[in-house]
Amino acid sequence: MSYLEQFIESMRFLEFFQSDSMPDFTEVRRALLGFQSAENEPMYRGLLEEVLLPLGAAFLANSPLKVANSCHSVSHAYRHNFRNLPGVGDVFELAVTVGNIYYRGENIYQASRDSIRDLIMQGPRDGEDLPVHVWLTLEDMTVLDLTILASLRHRGQYEGPSEGMLVWRENDPGDFLFEPLLVDNLFATRVDNVTLIQPY
Repeated sequence: MSYLEQFIESMRFLEFFQSDSMPDFTEVRRALLGFQSAENEPMYRGLLEEVLLPLGAAFLANSPLKVANSCHSVSHAYRHNFRNLPGVGDVFELAVTVGNIYYRGENIYQASRDSIRDLIMQGPRDGEDLPVHVWLTLEDMTVLDLTILASLRHRGQYEGPSEGMLVWRENDPGDFLFEPLLVDNLFATRVDNVTLIQPY
C-alpha cells in the first residue's frame, strides 16, 4: 500500500476517539493526489528549501527540547512554529503522523494501532519514552523527521554525518521506510504533559 493510502487510513483511525464529524475521504484522497501533481512540485520544493529546512535547522539548533527519543514533543513544537509563520503556516499543512519507522529493514518501534490506542487511552504522562515514532507529513506526502537521526544515534544504530532533519519521499526512500498508523495533530497533548512541550 502506498504512503498516501496508508496516510488516509491513518486519518480514518481518528474515528476511534474523536466524536466530531470526519471528512469525506474520497475528497481527501483527491486533494492529496493533486498536491503531488507535477505542476505543484516546484512550489513544494521551494517551500522545503526556503522555509522548512531553514526552520528545521534553526529549531534544532535552539530548541530547549531533548531531540533524541522526543519525537512527539519535537514534532508538536516544530509544527506550532511553522503554523505561526505568516503567509506560509496558514496556507500549507503539516500533519503530525504517528506510526513505525523501518531503518535498513528493521522495525525500530514495533507499534500497532492497538498499542497507539492504548497509549492514548492511558492519557498524558510526564516525560516517558513512548514505544512509537512521530513525524510530520507535508500535503504532498513529503516526510519531515526532526528526531530519527538523533534517536538512532542515541540507540547506537546510526553513525551518519548529521543529526539534522531527515526529508523522506516514497520514490527515494534510502535506508528508511515510514509506516503511518495515525494522523493526529493533537497526539502530543493526548500522551504527554503539554506544559513540558511548549515551543521555544
